[in-house]
Amino acid sequence: MASSPVHRRVFFGTALTMLAAVPSAVSAGEQAPEAGVYGFSVPPHSTLWGTVTFLGEQMVEVTIRSKDHSKSERGRFDGKRVAELSWVNTSSSPQSIQLVAKVVDGNRELSWGSVKFAAEQHLFLGFGHRPKPVELSERHGGYPHDAVFVGFVVFAD
Repeated sequence: MASSPVHRRVFFGTALTMLAAVPSAVSAGEQAPEAGVYGFSVPPHSTLWGTVTFLGEQMVEVTIRSKDHSKSERGRFDGKRVAELSWVNTSSSPQSIQLVAKVVDGNRELSWGSVKFAAEQHLFLGFGHRPKPVELSERHGGYPHDAVFVGFVVFAD
């Protein structure tokens, strides 16, 4: 089956809508949003695949990292709005990874919030908080976050 931009947009639109409507099945545990770092595990022999949607006016960098390796993507609403991130765990044990988002100008970490899980493994995570201006003419970008990560765990055999 050939993939087209229209099919991808429909998929992401549907996935974001479904995840936003799902109540949180798993709590964030002892993690504090002020820390700016969201940690979780990728199951053995599986891949975390996801997209980052950049909704703010400032350049934001989202990093996925473990103790040995990291990957980053940068973007903003008026530039690169969507980026793909993936993480493969080839080991036979769960791998702890972290998601971090920061505003590049000023090196300011964004706190995370709006954590939602679907089927206890598909993650919806918003970074930063953007209050919606009252005046319609002052609104720009997406609200209420600077960046949103939507991740899907894909199990391998």
